[in-house]
Amino acid sequence: MADRILVTHPFYPVHMVPYVELCAGENASDEAIRYTREVLDALDRKPSVLKKPNPGFIGNYLQFALWAAALKLLEEGVCDPEDIDNCLAYSFCPRYTSIGMFEHFDNGGYQLNASTCDNVFPFLPRYEGAPDIVREKAESTDAWGAKSPSKRGFYDWNGVDPVEYAKRVNAPYWKFIDWEFPEQNCIW
Repeated sequence: MADRILVTHPFYPVHMVPYVELCAGENASDEAIRYTREVLDALDRKPSVLKKPNPGFIGNYLQFALWAAALKLLEEGVCDPEDIDNCLAYSFCPRYTSIGMFEHFDNGGYQLNASTCDNVFPFLPRYEGAPDIVREKAESTDAWGAKSPSKRGFYDWNGVDPVEYAKRVNAPYWKFIDWEFPEQNCIW
């Protein structure tokens, strides 16, 4: 039985995001991994297989590395949250929905990449835990985000229509959905 223990880790919103991470237990068989990947492929999911466990799997590990850098920019007064969100929404994040990061850097060449790494990496954050800016919000009585009584975090969520927000969250993923809904006799 231990040869069939696997973890699949989807991303929010799970009904829309095709990406799923697959991490096998230490005794999982190659057959169990291959079968699970085939099932996910058949369901139009886009699985990545971790060769070994990693904190945050792949997606959260990368997302929180970016989050750490964004928080450092805020803490140092370089810019506001809206500036970071604009940078992400209108620069490299859309690019990475059509090509991957490794494709991008392979195409750009590694002379420039190495030079940029030498100049930027020494300044990237190395937090030992949640940075103060996050800890303060988490421990505050009323500024811990959209679900707090004040509906405030880095943004003010008062007056934000949750249905419209959900539409915005889902919008980039519709291109991955190929569902056929019945036109008549719906039970819902």
